[in-house]
Amino acid sequence: MEDLKVKPCVGCGFCCITAKCSAGQRLYPSAKTCPALLWSDEKNRYYCDLMSLPGNIGFEYRKELYAGEGCCAGLNSWRNDIKNRTKINPEIEIFS
Repeated sequence: MEDLKVKPCVGCGFCCITAKCSAGQRLYPSAKTCPALLWSDEKNRYYCDLMSLPGNIGFEYRKELYAGEGCCAGLNSWRNDIKNRTKINPEIEIFS
């Protein structure tokens, strides 16, 4: 594991779209993709709405989901092509 290269998260959505985190599985068990995953046109990136919750709730989600720890998905090509994949790919389900 020492050779694992961690890069800053760029909000490409790869992790959340390809596999729901434990919080997403717990809160939205039947959703194909976590509905807390939101796209920002302004920032051209995805973000987790759970981590944006105010106070201790948001803090606990950020802690549980390792916010700020970076991306360790070495084969993730989405990092170089950040776009709203949930908008252009109808096969990916995002519930509002």
